[in-house]
Amino acid sequence: MRKESNTSNSLNAIEILASSIRRKIRIMEVCGTHTMNLARTGLKEALPANIELVSGPGCPVCVTESGYIAALLELAGKGIKVITFGDLIKVPDENGRRLGDLPAGDIFTVYSPDRAFDICDRQGNEFVFAGIGFETTAPLIAFLIKEAKRRKLRNFSVLSAHKRLYPALKLLSSDRELNIDAFLLPGHVTVITGTDYYEGLKIRGTVTGFEYGEMADGITVCLGMISTGFLGIKNAYTKAAGKKGNPAMLRTMNEIFSVCDSEWRGFGMIPGSGYGIRPGYSEYDAALKFGVTVKKQKKKSACICGDILRGRKTPFDCPSFALKCNPRYPIGPCMVSSEGACSAWYKYKKRKN
Repeated sequence: MRKESNTSNSLNAIEILASSIRRKIRIMEVCGTHTMNLARTGLKEALPANIELVSGPGCPVCVTESGYIAALLELAGKGIKVITFGDLIKVPDENGRRLGDLPAGDIFTVYSPDRAFDICDRQGNEFVFAGIGFETTAPLIAFLIKEAKRRKLRNFSVLSAHKRLYPALKLLSSDRELNIDAFLLPGHVTVITGTDYYEGLKIRGTVTGFEYGEMADGITVCLGMISTGFLGIKNAYTKAAGKKGNPAMLRTMNEIFSVCDSEWRGFGMIPGSGYGIRPGYSEYDAALKFGVTVKKQKKKSACICGDILRGRKTPFDCPSFALKCNPRYPIGPCMVSSEGACSAWYKYKKRKN
C-alpha cells in the first residue's frame, strides 16, 4: 500500500509541476533501460500531455556504427573467432551482413565477459571480444584485459568501441533544434562514474533508477529544476550512486583505457567520446594485432535509427517501422536491441493504426 501511495504522490507532484510550467516540456531519457522501462510500465502514457519524453543515445548496441560490425566480420573472414554479447549478433552492417550469419563455430555469445576465458581455454584459435558499451561495461572489459595479461593469454584480444557518455551529453545540450529542458541520467553508469562525472556540463539532469517509482521521482525532480530555473545535476538514486562512483572500477578502467575519438551512429565522430586500449596492453588490442580498422560505411538502408538516437525523430516517424522493420526482421539496431527505442515502441506502444 505504501509503495502505491508513494507512486500516486509522485504522479500528483508531476501533474502539479507540469501544470505550473504551462508549456511543452521535453525531457530526454538518455539510457536505453529507461526507454524500455518507461514504455513497459506505462509511465510514459501516465504523464501530463505537456511532457514529452525523448529517447536518447543510451543504448550501446544502437550507437555502435555499422562499420564496427563490418570490422568484426572482416576478422571472422580471416579465421578469427568472435565473442560478443547477444544483441550485437543481429545488427546488420550497411550491406545487410550480420554476425549471426556466421557459422556456429565462428561466433560465440556470452552474458558474462569472463566466460570468454572458458571459450579461449578450450580452443587454440584466435578470439576477439566485441568490446562495446558505456562506463557500465568498460570496467568489466578492462578487468578482462588485465586478467588476460596476468594469465599470459595469447589467443585473446578486444576490438574496443566503448563509449563515454559525457561528450554525447555535451553535444546534445548544445543542439538548439532539440530544445531539451532536462535529462534523465542513467543510474548504473553513475554508480561507476559518480555524479562528479557530470561536472562542467551546462545541463539540468537527474540521476535515477529504473523502477516505476524511481523514474517518476526523477521526472518530478527534473520538473522542479525546470520550474525554478536551476541548472545542474541532482541525484535521485542515492541508494546506489554517490559523488565519487566506484574507485576500484575507475582505477582499472583508466589503467587499461585512454580517451580517444569515436564514431557514433547518428552523431558521426565525437571527439574524446571513446575508450581505446593503452599501449601497455597493445597485445590485447585487436585493431593493432590484426591490422583492422573501423571504416565509416555509406548509409544504404531506410533506417532512421541515427535520428532517433539524437532525439530528432521517433520510431513512428520511420516508414519501415513495424512493416519492413520488426523484431523478427530488424533493419536497424534500435529494433534489434533489447534497449532500443524501436523495440520498446513495438512491444509496448504497438504499431501505427
